[in-house]
Amino acid sequence: MGFLEKFMNTPSHHRVHHGSNPAQIDRNFGGIFIFWDKLFGSFRDEADAGEIKYGVTHMPAKPYNPWYLQTHGWVEMAQDLWRYKDLRILYKHPEWVDEVYANKAVKTEWQGEKA
Repeated sequence: MGFLEKFMNTPSHHRVHHGSNPAQIDRNFGGIFIFWDKLFGSFRDEADAGEIKYGVTHMPAKPYNPWYLQTHGWVEMAQDLWRYKDLRILYKHPEWVDEVYANKAVKTEWQGEKA
């Protein structure tokens, strides 16, 4: 689309946004203007993204429940925040919690154990 691709979200940018390969995850969020992604470092050009495989990386527990689909990410983040008491959870990527706390079983008082 030529000149428009410099500052507007195009079908090419949107295809990368829906890719599930590691090079495409968390890329091209700009709804209308792609310059936000370029400014914040989340832009990936389709030519640099590799082959695009569409889909989700893991299937949600209730894939046909629209309320669950819209809220489960926030609920999981709140649970992790409560469990690990680490504010970095608010701005790190979702897999970060698993990477950092995978070998640290944290038991809290509300689960019947002393922390």
